[in-house]
Amino acid sequence: MTAVSVMGRARHSLEGYWELMASGKKTQYLLICSMYLLIFAYHTRRSLPVYNAKFRKQSSLSLVLHILAGSFELIRYYTRALDGDVVPEVLDTAACFAQAFTTLRLSKTLLRGDITTRPSYQAPALMRPFVGLTALVYQSPSIHRASVKLLHAFLYTRMIIFLAKRFGVGKIQSNATIYAHAVFLGAIIAIHDSGLPAGVPVYIGMVGAVMVLNRYVADRLARPWTSEVSMSIWGRTLIHPHLRMTTHPASLRNSTTILLCSLVFFSDVLICACT
Repeated sequence: MTAVSVMGRARHSLEGYWELMASGKKTQYLLICSMYLLIFAYHTRRSLPVYNAKFRKQSSLSLVLHILAGSFELIRYYTRALDGDVVPEVLDTAACFAQAFTTLRLSKTLLRGDITTRPSYQAPALMRPFVGLTALVYQSPSIHRASVKLLHAFLYTRMIIFLAKRFGVGKIQSNATIYAHAVFLGAIIAIHDSGLPAGVPVYIGMVGAVMVLNRYVADRLARPWTSEVSMSIWGRTLIHPHLRMTTHPASLRNSTTILLCSLVFFSDVLICACT
């Protein structure tokens, strides 16, 4: 066997490997798209009118923008990913910010689940703009891919709810408990799948920090001398308008410290990932 024939076989083997990888990637993307279509067809189609009836007109517009921004991100990424690594552009980051902001708007009036559900939605919404902006600044395909994969928490949450009901968990747990746990676990799976360094512990820490911050802002709203006008945009965005719970003002300092430390640590690991 000559060196030329060996090189020829190696080249054909390499070409076959890349064809297999490309085929597997297309199959993976097709499966993801099919799952989204299935959920939109059978789940979102039924729940959307219910959400639309409960929300105010302004929130209904946020819901539509939320769906459009997330769908745009996914379609734009996966259609470009068929040709290789995707480098983020300003349009991708703008869609990321729109999806995150509408998540915060919608979670403010969320009535499903328990007290952990709202922070479980709010924490990824605070993380994604930071991840998306970092991907844009460093022009990093890997961080951009991680940012898009965080959207798959929607898929994982609905799959967990479906499996929980399928295996009869609803007989021993309330729907609110199942929903709350599904949202939290779905986000953890999505963050783990994204490959972000220390993403899961940072997410858990941010959920705790947002919970404490929500309680503090609710306490301020409950005071007769405090009006919503005097509150910060941060507080008005995070808090449910009818939530009334009490906590000590020192909780704000603690939660803010935890949140800032989480963001600084998250910044460090992302910068390390880019270098």
